[in-house]
Amino acid sequence: MNLPCKVTLAMPVYNVEKYIERALLSALNQTFESIEYLVIDDKGQDESMNIVRRIVTKHPRGKYVRIIDHGENRGTGATKNTAIKEAKGKYLYFMDSDDEIIPNCIALLYDKIHNTDLDWVMGAYSEITFSTNKIINSIGENRQLRGKYCLVEHILKGHFVSIATWNKLYELDFLRKNKIKCVSNHLNEDAWFFFQLMLMTRKCILIPEITYYYYKTESSITDFRSYTEEKKQRITSQYIEIDLLKKNLLNQYTFDKSYPLLLCVTMRESFRYAYEVSCLNVSGENMNMFSKFYMRYKNNSSRIAVRQFMSYPVSIGQIFKMPRKRIEIFLYWLISFIPYFFQYVFIVIVRFIRK
Repeated sequence: MNLPCKVTLAMPVYNVEKYIERALLSALNQTFESIEYLVIDDKGQDESMNIVRRIVTKHPRGKYVRIIDHGENRGTGATKNTAIKEAKGKYLYFMDSDDEIIPNCIALLYDKIHNTDLDWVMGAYSEITFSTNKIINSIGENRQLRGKYCLVEHILKGHFVSIATWNKLYELDFLRKNKIKCVSNHLNEDAWFFFQLMLMTRKCILIPEITYYYYKTESSITDFRSYTEEKKQRITSQYIEIDLLKKNLLNQYTFDKSYPLLLCVTMRESFRYAYEVSCLNVSGENMNMFSKFYMRYKNNSSRIAVRQFMSYPVSIGQIFKMPRKRIEIFLYWLISFIPYFFQYVFIVIVRFIRK
């Protein structure tokens, strides 16, 4: 194998025996030639890795595959950190082992990033639900973003950018120099990674072509009612940890002229966490509406989490000195001071509006 290849394609593998063949073959059958493949074995209990080894043995590109054994299950965040550390290509692409990419996915993305000198490039994707065969295409843009906090500006203008680590081709040095990583042991590893990406991106391109098929399988569909209490507690505590990481990092930008933008996008994310945790910690779904409201309101995990999310590192004096986003920031700040009951009512209203 002549190293380094131009692109490293990283695929974490954990208990995906039903889907790994489709995913891996879509990666190995890329039209772009200069790819090394990192398969990170996160020590599942099924036949996934045996299927991988069988395919690698027979496939013409098998010699370009490196299998990294994690030794024990460490979570998807850790697998992606391993990929950033071990990759040998100039560019790095993540894909999940139950998804699929189009044959010229890497070729399309490489052409953009190589010829334009970017931090990363992102394609559009299709979301496919197995149980219903429902297909939802993301709204792709043909847009180049440049400048300090260009991604933050773009999002605050109402544009959609997927927070997923997958379907973006990154310049590897950009990730390493800026120390952009996932939280190792989290179920939702994308949120902290993307927050760092927002702060550090100076040049990126979004393309409208659909390059990725995201499959919502039984294991990936979020059904909060099926979660055990232990899993609910774990997810809630991880949201709190990510929120604290974001706010601590934000404190380093207090004197930056773009601080209002960074604060505003952080406040939006914190409110989203409050919303999701209130949905997550559900009891008695067969109760009437008022009983469900009361049970959710009395849930102590939700109460602690929401109060944390609604706590912001800013004073009223700082807000009124801000040249931009003053009104939105003030409204988030104001919500943080009202009693928890009214905070929760506000979250419930937002939930009904979004349904």
